[in-house]
Amino acid sequence: MAKLYANEMVQRVTNEALQIHGHYGYTRSMCRDCRGYAVGGGTTEILRNTIAAMEFGRTFDQRRG
Repeated sequence: MAKLYANEMVQRVTNEALQIHGHYGYTRSMCRDCRGYAVGGGTTEILRNTIAAMEFGRTFDQRRG
């Protein structure tokens, strides 16, 4: 749950910084890296499915059609 919260918060802070600083904020390596960490650490949808699987004791197969 902490990983999901941190992932969402870094996205929110990064988006706000880009709104304030514009292009200069995007050219800084930290802002570019923050967007990559969200994907590398697992997207919020996958993290929510993982949390739900731990809470309810079952897995959610996303590949099943």
